[in-house]
Amino acid sequence: MVQIRRLYTPLVCLCLLIVAGSLSRSAGFDPLTEAQNKRVGFSTRGSARQNPELSPAEAWLAESVLDPEFGGDKGAVRVLYLSNSHSYAVMDLRPGDLTAAQWLQVFTARQVGHGQPPSVVRLPQVPNLSMPECLIKLVAFGEQSSRPGDVLIGGMVMAEWRGIGVRKAVQSLVEIPAVQERLRQLIRANPDLPHATRALSFVDEIAAAVPTDLPLATRIENQLRSWIETKVPLLRMLPLLYGRMTFSFVTLRNRTFAISSDRARPVPEVTYRSSLELLELALRYTRSKGLVSVIYLAPIRPITPNPNLPSDLARFRRDVLATCQRYGVTSVDYTDAIPENLWTNYPDDGSWGYTTPQRDFAHFTGGAHKLMAEQMMKYAGPLLLGRTSGKGDARKP
Repeated sequence: MVQIRRLYTPLVCLCLLIVAGSLSRSAGFDPLTEAQNKRVGFSTRGSARQNPELSPAEAWLAESVLDPEFGGDKGAVRVLYLSNSHSYAVMDLRPGDLTAAQWLQVFTARQVGHGQPPSVVRLPQVPNLSMPECLIKLVAFGEQSSRPGDVLIGGMVMAEWRGIGVRKAVQSLVEIPAVQERLRQLIRANPDLPHATRALSFVDEIAAAVPTDLPLATRIENQLRSWIETKVPLLRMLPLLYGRMTFSFVTLRNRTFAISSDRARPVPEVTYRSSLELLELALRYTRSKGLVSVIYLAPIRPITPNPNLPSDLARFRRDVLATCQRYGVTSVDYTDAIPENLWTNYPDDGSWGYTTPQRDFAHFTGGAHKLMAEQMMKYAGPLLLGRTSGKGDARKP
């Protein structure tokens, strides 16, 4: 009887998993699609061919920015453009709209000398990139290539400095031996950045959980778990179900407490200090890899009320630009670069529990992307074309 009882619970749970998994699969819920503002375009692939300003060759170059790997002539300057969704999302996307990175690709191609290969710009599309995630992405990129690039363009988004979380999809990069080892070296070699190294403390935990030589029993267990996940739909749907719960909770919270997109959200001191030190750690890493860095402060919508406190913005400008100056890194302040007419509002569609039209403080229109690229070419263009040593100071358009 005891043995039957011990079998009863797992069998019932398995049946519930199968039934619930089938229901969740039929629901077809996608939290990203559900929550996404319908006026934000997250892909400009194909748009370049519809831009009358571009030649066919320029359109091809603009499209290549979205490719995951560097290509082109070996003598070309390779530019990694790393930031969050503001760098690749376009509000009210129209045919022919390009992101700032794509315009940079076009502008640099137009300025290279005769017979010189154009710069190669690459834009990994990463939403909501916290500073620990930014460093991990950078290290993963740098350690998996014999020539990771020549120039790093890093967009600092103050809203992302409100947290230092690392998602599982990014944590999985730490399991790559070369990435793991370099991160551990950075932690050991930089004790003067305690907030940064503390934010990366999970690296040792992951390293301990991923032994290099798995016992036979563990390998069999992993294979069995993988087989079960393919047979039980709910296990595959767990991330989406978690997304549904999060979406429902945030919707209820916003409606209950009348939370809006322009409600002030201060940057906590601990996450701010951690993010600032992680930026410094990233600059040390790029210097060790021979990459020239160009850091810019992402645009902030010039309207009130605003979710960003003036005091937070003031120290963000001061500290980031000062850190870049200490390392001889070119930095550009774009916080005021985009005028109000190049931003738009969320519609009154109930997204995330909002019951009135909301301002978008994160994304802007195609015209703003082009304006950013034009400004960046003024201050960082020579670096992107390989014509200077990379020494620079704080600039403001």
